Order: sequence, then C-alpha cells, then structure tokens
Amino acid sequence: MPKAKSARGTRNSPISRSSTTNNKSPAKSKNNESPKPIKLKLFCLVEGEPAFSVIIRSDQTIDDLKDAIKAKNENAFNGTDAKDLILKLIPNGSTVEELCKFPKESLKVLDNVLEELHTYFPDGAADNPIYIIVEVPKRVSKRDRDQLENDESDRSSSKKVKLETMSLLEAISATELAQKAIINGVPDPSVLSSKELVSVLDNTGTSVTRNDLYYSIPRTAISLQNASFQEIDVISSPWGTKFPVLKVRDLYVRSAFKELYDKIINKFGIDRDIKPDAPQMVLTGTAGIGKSSFLVYFAIRLLATSNEEDPPIIIIQQKEDTMCYAFGGRSVIRYGDIEHFRPFLDLPSTWFLVDSSPAPKLMLARTIFSVSPKTLNSEENLYKEIVKGVPWKYYMAPWELDELKECRDKVEAFHMVPEDFMEHLYEMIGEVQRVGEASPDVKWFNTLECYKDKMQGSLWIPNSKRFACVDMLLAPNYLLQVTTNKDHGIKSKPFKAFLKSMRENKWIHSSEEVALIFVVPQDQIKEFKKQNFKTGTNRVDSKATKELLDVKQYIMGIDLQAELRQAPRRMRTRRTRTER
Repeated sequence: MPKAKSARGTRNSPISRSSTTNNKSPAKSKNNESPKPIKLKLFCLVEGEPAFSVIIRSDQTIDDLKDAIKAKNENAFNGTDAKDLILKLIPNGSTVEELCKFPKESLKVLDNVLEELHTYFPDGAADNPIYIIVEVPKRVSKRDRDQLENDESDRSSSKKVKLETMSLLEAISATELAQKAIINGVPDPSVLSSKELVSVLDNTGTSVTRNDLYYSIPRTAISLQNASFQEIDVISSPWGTKFPVLKVRDLYVRSAFKELYDKIINKFGIDRDIKPDAPQMVLTGTAGIGKSSFLVYFAIRLLATSNEEDPPIIIIQQKEDTMCYAFGGRSVIRYGDIEHFRPFLDLPSTWFLVDSSPAPKLMLARTIFSVSPKTLNSEENLYKEIVKGVPWKYYMAPWELDELKECRDKVEAFHMVPEDFMEHLYEMIGEVQRVGEASPDVKWFNTLECYKDKMQGSLWIPNSKRFACVDMLLAPNYLLQVTTNKDHGIKSKPFKAFLKSMRENKWIHSSEEVALIFVVPQDQIKEFKKQNFKTGTNRVDSKATKELLDVKQYIMGIDLQAELRQAPRRMRTRRTRTER
C-alpha cells in the first residue's frame, strides 16, 4: 500500500470532509454558476514513494490535477503520460493511520477529466488534509503478448486485425479487467459494463486536448446536465470556444432537431440492454439545412442527459474522413482512425454518428448517417449498400423565414447580417428545399451550343445550385468558384467533362487557356493554397491528367464585411426607386 509517512498533519487528523463516497456530484447553485475558486492542497500517495503535496485551484479540472502531479514528481511517473494516471480519493472521516486499511471499492476514482475540482471538494474541504492515491496503470504482460503472437489462428488474420486486437488487449489489461474480458488470449468487450467500457476506451486511440474543437462537446454537456432541452433554443460553448464543424460559439437549436432527437431515442432506445432490429437511419436534406449541426446537438444532449453509472459511448466520424472522435460519457474523449474503435462499433449499445463518410459501413452500433442527396444519389453510389440495409430515411424540414430571423437574433455570429438583407436573400433564393433528384454533373452544358455566338464578355451562372466545379463563368475562359473553405478540391471527372464541353463549343482550344479563379474572403488569401484534383471519394487524384494540371489557378479576395455594411444602403436605395 502507499506510504503515508511524509504526509503533513497529525497522526489522527481526519481526512477531507468532502462527501466522496456518494457518486453524485454536488449540485451547483441555482444560477448554474461555479463557486468562487479557492486554493486546495492535496497530499498524493504513491506506491513505494514518499508522499508529496500539490497546490491547485478549485476551478481547475482533473486533467489539470494530473498534469500538476506529474510535474511535481517526474521520477515517480517516468514513462507514464499524465493523462494515464489513476487518481483515487480517500473517503472522508478517516485518519492517516487508517490509510492502509481501505478496500478498493471505498475509494472514489476521479475519472472525469473535464470536471472541475470544486465538484469533488465543497466549501470547507480545504480546512482538512485531502489525500489522493495515485496509481500508474499496469501494462500488458509479456506472457499475454507472446500468447497472442504465437496463436496460429491470429497468424492467418490480416495485420490490421491483429494490431486492432492487440490494441484492445492492451487497453483491457491496462484497466485491470483482463480476468473478466480476456478469454484464452482473446478480448471480449461485450461482457463489460458501461463504466468498464469507458475505462477501456480511455486507453484506446490518443488523448484530446482542450484546444481541440471536439473538446467543447463533453464540456458543454457537463454545463447542461440539469437543463430542460425542450426549452433551449441556443446552446453556447461554456469556454467560449467554437463547436466542431459549425466553427461558431453558439449552436441554434431548430425545432426540427428536438423532434428528430425524440424520434431517434424512442425508436432506438437508450438502455444498453435494448437491441432494436434495425438501429440505423439515414438523415438527408439539402446542403445548409443543418444535418451536421444536428449530429453535434445529438451528442451534446445525449451526454448531458446520460446517467453517470451507465455512460454512453458515442463515436463521431469526421466529415469525409476515416478519423473519429470517441466519447465515453462526459469524462473521456479520444481520437483515432475508425479501425481503432471498431471493437466498440461492434457493440449494439454504442452510438455511431457518421458525417458524409467517403466509405460508409453498416455496423452493429446505433448509427445515424448524415449525407446530402447529391452524395446519396451520386454516380459512384457509395451508399448503395447503406440504402439497401437501412429502411429508415429522414428528410430534414426546410428553414422558415421566421426561423432564420430568430437564429439571427439569438446567435451572435449572425448579428452582422442586416435583417432586410437576409429577407432579400430569402426572397431571391427561397427556403432550403427538400431533397430532389440530383441532375447529371454536366447535363446543362449540352445546351451551350445555341449560346456560343453571344458568350464573349458575358457572365453566366448555372441554373443548378448543385452544379459541379464552378459557380460562375465569365465567358469564354474564366471560371469562378466561390468558397470559404481552405481545402476546396476540384473533382476530376466532372471538371474533365466541363473542359471537353468548352472545347467542343469552341470556347477554348486547350486547357492552358482556362483560368480557375477561387473567390474567397479577403482574410483567407494568405492561407489559401493551390487546390488538388480529387476523386469521387474525395481523395487526391494521383492520376490527374496533363489536361487538368495545365489549368491555371488564381485567388480573388472579397471584403465581405464591407459588402455587408453597404447592403442595407443598396436595399434602401432600391426601395426608394421602386416607390417613385
């Protein structure tokens, strides 16, 4: 057991009065504000090492405490990352001489790395010594490694599967669950409880720092644990950081989000013992309608309303990528390739949120596929098997003008947009429409021939909002693409068809004459790089032809702030002329 001989205080002094034996966190004040921060002095007990103390503020997190402990005693934790330290709080009302007598189940594990310390140490806790046992996780034994390496059945498996199994084996062993979840050298996570699965997840993939935008999801969930989500119209990040995908600090909650969340929970259930027959759905709708925003909302709400004793595991696959973020309740967040988390995706209790995956796969997990109609009905037909295997398809409702106005009023990022300018855009563009059948990528250009005598110097705009590669064309050879993304790859296949059409109609003789102009916000000019040609699965086209590579790329910066400031004046002028 840990040595306590160096701990300060009298031999019979009581341990901290914090009610640590109760698993429920102390309630916050009615206004949901954290108490005034105080300094806490914690005595750390390490097996085979003298006790030592660290001083830390109560408004800092468990994650900060681990960093402070590692920094104070580097030698004791050499070779161990601070995030991997296991902290166990000694129950209140105990004396120093009783430290060696505590059964493991009486210790409170401080495993919520995002939780602030005042949650565990209420007012008055600093008046008495506070003791924490610090443990280093056990590593997988050489015997287990050798057993897996020498198993002939594993030798016949692919290297990828073997590495995945080894990673899971190590994660289970590190959490001292090997006896329960490793049978004959083979890991079986399905026998573990929800909390045990979270502890295994905490040893899978890589850690995520607070600078990562996805860190805001569990942090926001913690701040909304007692909230009434039916009454919430805007969710704000508690640290003022931006939400992932949205890249704004405020998430406007559409009524459609609340309705869909209830439908999914009612159909799939939350209890891990419930195993629905078809726990997958396809969420679609026109671009900009809020599909990606809904996934962020769903994750926050599910984490905020979850039970600490039965925490959900949520895995979010990044947009058009194979990389994922995995959440174990409100306390754990990890990052890695989808293969790292495959053992969890094979569990029906896991939630899998997929945002426009380039290679979608049906798993046993409760899955929400968010995908645009264009991708869903693309020529590559990547979602062919998904469409066959998922009977539930949900089309998100379009925005209403009143809804847009409310969003503008309540979300700070949209305050800069004048209301009359927004109304004007809505009148021109209309509401975001429901899904329609996608047109072939270059079909419209079959009609260009009848206009070829009238093209010189004219600006042409495709009549399809989903037209590939260009948004405008300044005849005969200037192609304009408007974007706010730094990575805006050019799809090779439709662009080749586009160039072919231009040659056939004698607009150009070769692609060397073509100028592709990316129109971007003024502040992005320095960071905007030459764009790659992409395949249908959004990967870099390594076989891009000379015809494509000869196209010249340019950047045009637009001062959006100036344009928005002038928009109301132009609107008023237009109205005055109309009245006359």
